[in-house]
Amino acid sequence: MEDEELSLHHLLKRHKRQESRMVNSVYGNDGNIQTTPMNILRTFTNFMKKKYDTLHVDSDSAHRMLQRSKKHIPQEANDALDAPITMDELLIAVKQGKKHKAPGCDGISHDFFQLTWETTQYDMLEIMNQMFMDEKLMDSKKVA
Repeated sequence: MEDEELSLHHLLKRHKRQESRMVNSVYGNDGNIQTTPMNILRTFTNFMKKKYDTLHVDSDSAHRMLQRSKKHIPQEANDALDAPITMDELLIAVKQGKKHKAPGCDGISHDFFQLTWETTQYDMLEIMNQMFMDEKLMDSKKVA
């Protein structure tokens, strides 16, 4: 309770808990044990500075690393990625949208597309493929 005095038992328990959480010693960079609070703090601070210091990497090393990590996809897969969007793909995307979500920046919620699918499917497919094939996507559509 708030205005109650702590019993001796509670005071001893709190003191024991504080002692068990206390760092009493650490190994310094030189391998020696540091036991004073100031040396423990200095060792910890130096460790964190070294851990999060900037890594200096030359551009040749970065370029070689990028070249090794590039993965090439088969030409058939690449061709499939360049193919126009199909009605089935568009339907899957529309069905995966979550209901009852806030509308996007255009003011249209996903519910609209699901509820009007029979009416809007061909127009939507034409618009999507036109943007995809012309590689023209308005900045407002790039925002998630």
